[in-house]
Amino acid sequence: MAKRTTEWDATASSAASPRPGKPYVEWANGWLEVVPGEGRQALEHAYLDLLDGRIDPAKAHVLTLSG
Repeated sequence: MAKRTTEWDATASSAASPRPGKPYVEWANGWLEVVPGEGRQALEHAYLDLLDGRIDPAKAHVLTLSG
């Protein structure tokens, strides 16, 4: 992809490359909830909930360790 990006201009490369994730995003948009979290405590809480089976499959935890 990097080679093609340098060979083509930005318009040509974006038009020539398909967006393979788009169907998934459209499908998941109706049922998947993104749950943001930040810091060690949020990470630990989500991880322990996952281990104990308390994570709802319809929730995607997106966690960061630094702000």
